[in-house]
Amino acid sequence: TELLTAAGISGWMPNMPAYGYVIDFAFTAARLAVEIDGFGFHRDVETFQRDRTKRNALVAAGWTVLNFTWADLIERPEQFVSAVTDALSRLAS
Repeated sequence: TELLTAAGISGWMPNMPAYGYVIDFAFTAARLAVEIDGFGFHRDVETFQRDRTKRNALVAAGWTVLNFTWADLIERPEQFVSAVTDALSRLAS
């Protein structure tokens, strides 16, 4: 996203296939998955369940998963960038 680029955060791949799913933004070196959930795409039970199953598969495979809403990106961009930066720093240690 433009927020990551503007913050100087690199090393991510959008829409990366993994374990039968697609990670919204994957930092493969750190094994960090960033997922963006929008109410318009996550309002039915099947989608909600698929997202939980996807998260469990990623965590079981050793990934850290951060979930954000579209509102987080629009209304709280600094917190989004900070959370990603903090996770990347923690995972690099």
